[in-house]
Amino acid sequence: MAYIALIGHNTLESKALHDICAESIPCGHTHCTALSFASLREMEISGRRFDGYIVQPEIYLMHASYFMPRRHQTLIISHHRDVTCSEEYPMIISAYADADTITAALQRILPTRDEAAGSTETALSAREREVLAAVASGLTSKEVAEKLNISFNTVLTHRKNISSKLGIRSASGLSLYAVLNGIV
Repeated sequence: MAYIALIGHNTLESKALHDICAESIPCGHTHCTALSFASLREMEISGRRFDGYIVQPEIYLMHASYFMPRRHQTLIISHHRDVTCSEEYPMIISAYADADTITAALQRILPTRDEAAGSTETALSAREREVLAAVASGLTSKEVAEKLNISFNTVLTHRKNISSKLGIRSASGLSLYAVLNGIV
């Protein structure tokens, strides 16, 4: 089962998104349950882990440090009619989009049944966490190699794997992820 947090939506939007999540996710994706929250803080207090987030643009911008590491799990609903998305940036769709467009966007941010079953495989290994902690503390790849007593190429491979798993390419983004997730 996939859980989606609906953050900052009015009652009508929340109801529509609940219905779309409950009825429109096709086979191949996990069953989807949406929970509504007035704010990110309210969601955090719930203590629940979420597989996806549907947020207002203002919520995304106010809490960019939370959503940037989760940008591939985040769908932004804009109240502008003409909005586009790109793979490099979070999914953005118009509130005026039809249910099929919203369903397609949800499919892109939600894990499939196979991905959900193998989600522990995408977690960082112990060594990757060590490399990430070292990078987050400001060490260069060469310094990480010396500190962990591994080759420079191994550090580069770990960094490539970490970036691939997290969807974060920059050292600053990796550092932010490490801090937000208690790795450093």
